[in-house]
Amino acid sequence: MSDEQNNGGDNLPNNETMQSEWARVMTNPDNLIVSDVLRSALPDEFSESENVSSILEVSVEIGGLEISAPLTRLDMGSDAWLCQMSVDASDAAVILSFSLEELHESKVELRDKGNTITTFQIGEGTLTLSVDTDGRVYYVTLSCQKTPKLGDEQ
Repeated sequence: MSDEQNNGGDNLPNNETMQSEWARVMTNPDNLIVSDVLRSALPDEFSESENVSSILEVSVEIGGLEISAPLTRLDMGSDAWLCQMSVDASDAAVILSFSLEELHESKVELRDKGNTITTFQIGEGTLTLSVDTDGRVYYVTLSCQKTPKLGDEQ
């Protein structure tokens, strides 16, 4: 009887083959493949030198409050910018509790691992706030269009 017949022809390896494969993998842990779900269960020796990518964040500082959330959209132009972040309902409610005049005085930054990449200037521009939701996540979008100076219009 062949191995294929022993396991019902479903091409599953027999117990001896699996044991030898596990033994081979464990002698070289750098070749071990683990799903993201199970990664936290690995000892540090397996994940210590792993590169962890960061998630860019948008930080909105209004008065003494700061809300930081993952960036979901960014548009930048010479006379306008738009940034969108995904927040939970409570952070969306906090942002919506401020008037546009108060938001006009806010500080909006793009960050990577807590380090500021750029600060979005509002200045004399027209600030717009919009919120979209899928029922679980709220997408807060802030956009600013610079107001042209009198001599700048064409």
